Amino acid sequence: MMDRELKKRIKKIFEEEKPPQREKIQFLNNLPASELSMGQFIMIQAGYLRRWVIVSTILSAVPVLLVANFMKQNILWMIFALIPLLAVLAVAENNRSIQYGMIEFEMSTRFSLKSVVLARMIVLGIMDFVMIFFFLLICKKEKDFSLFQTSCYLLVPYLLTATGSLWIVRHFPNKDAIYSCMVLAVLVSSLSSSLYFRADFLYEFSYIKWWVIVLIFLMIKAGYEIYYTIKQTEECIWSL
Repeated sequence: MMDRELKKRIKKIFEEEKPPQREKIQFLNNLPASELSMGQFIMIQAGYLRRWVIVSTILSAVPVLLVANFMKQNILWMIFALIPLLAVLAVAENNRSIQYGMIEFEMSTRFSLKSVVLARMIVLGIMDFVMIFFFLLICKKEKDFSLFQTSCYLLVPYLLTATGSLWIVRHFPNKDAIYSCMVLAVLVSSLSSSLYFRADFLYEFSYIKWWVIVLIFLMIKAGYEIYYTIKQTEECIWSL
């Protein structure tokens, strides 16, 4: 046990060395502001994305380019097979906190968990839509579809996979949920490819109104899932 006299001496030293309250306040007021704009914050979060996710997303263009050069008639089939995989990669990366049990760690950082999740969604969404735009240009070049038609054909399987995956990870927040998302992506990919080969009449312009109806529904549903995914982070904070 520490000697009483030693305790008194230590206490006296700290009291003597303690800076005046006025100087402390002045020091804190003179600290440089460290506010970040939304753009800067999003760029910082982009730097935390795992490299393999970025590389895998970019490399998805390789088989599309090969098919476009050597088997032009199958270009849509290849893109339909790849689009759902882009969606599940984005959801898997966004769900990384739950998968690795890092929710408590991210909640202890300077920025709110809700802000981090939203920024991550924005970055992943931009990255995916850049790739979809790239696929769109290739399809438009190789197929006699309008830009609007092609957009519907590509966005429907993407949003179907993304919406379903967000629903899965929201209702089953555990490490194994991502495997269910992968199964969903494979099913959507197979369904899209099957429709292209066995029910190609669905891609005629006369059916475009049904594609638009499905697309609008999925856009609304995706917005709903994104909203409640972000809202769920607040519930995590309260429960922890």
